[in-house]
Amino acid sequence: SYLTADVTNSATVFTVASALGAAKGVVEIGDELVAIDSYDTAALTLTAPPYGRGYLSSTAAAHTTNTRVNFNPAFPRDSVKRALNDTITSTYPMLYGIATATLVYSPSTTAYALPALAQLVLSIEAKDPGSTAEWTPIRRYRTETTANLTSFPTGKTVSIYESLMPGCTVNVTYASKPVVLSAGTDDFSAVSGLPASCEDLVRFGAAARLAQTSQDPHRSAEHTS
Repeated sequence: SYLTADVTNSATVFTVASALGAAKGVVEIGDELVAIDSYDTAALTLTAPPYGRGYLSSTAAAHTTNTRVNFNPAFPRDSVKRALNDTITSTYPMLYGIATATLVYSPSTTAYALPALAQLVLSIEAKDPGSTAEWTPIRRYRTETTANLTSFPTGKTVSIYESLMPGCTVNVTYASKPVVLSAGTDDFSAVSGLPASCEDLVRFGAAARLAQTSQDPHRSAEHTS
């Protein structure tokens, strides 16, 4: 069904277009799970107990009219997202994301800050300011993961020990822990940092996690909490 009126993140009564299939149990509204302990097929309302919002560690949220309502979903969106993100996280360090930090070289600076997600520098290149616009590999550098936090908030730096043209662009390519997804519209590779070829691996891993927990509702509740 779907909502026929807006609800706040603390409301316990939901008005729906149809109560066919309604029952005591769990409904899914957006990414939120709501425990329902009564319903009225004439008034087309579902009522949650005081503890019903944000059920099974999902997040209570406001929902607008026309938001889809699923009765007792086998695989709630929140559980699917958790399974996907647990799988993404578990791939590290066997698999890692690749990202690039762009620096501007200055002869008076040796150490440059790196992003907090940087785990291992893979390569460094400097752009030739000449007409060829060639990227020249930098061989002499050193990384630090326990840098002074006052000067470098992330605690991670790379020091460059080659003479470059002042103001030239330097690209530092590094390995990073994959980033978990947050929204249903997230692009897998763009957000996680993993290559697109890993998407099937994550899908199958998430499916396996969901299959394990779907056999026992009590185990599923423990897993999602």
